[in-house]
Amino acid sequence: MEHLTQKQVEAYSLHQLSAAELLAVSDHLGECEACRVRVEGVLSGDVVTCSGTGTATFDNATVGTDKT
Repeated sequence: MEHLTQKQVEAYSLHQLSAAELLAVSDHLGECEACRVRVEGVLSGDVVTCSGTGTATFDNATVGTDKT
């Protein structure tokens, strides 16, 4: 899974995922800081955007993952 879609982020935050989807999303969140930041932003009501390159912009700060 590359990054969660906005629909997945919203469904996760609203507890609207099936058991299989919840497992997949939870596993991904355990490994992807950028997607965790996006989910936390939705849960807190903040706007979080994801560049699709492993970085998320949150409250004027950029969070990314270093896979090197």
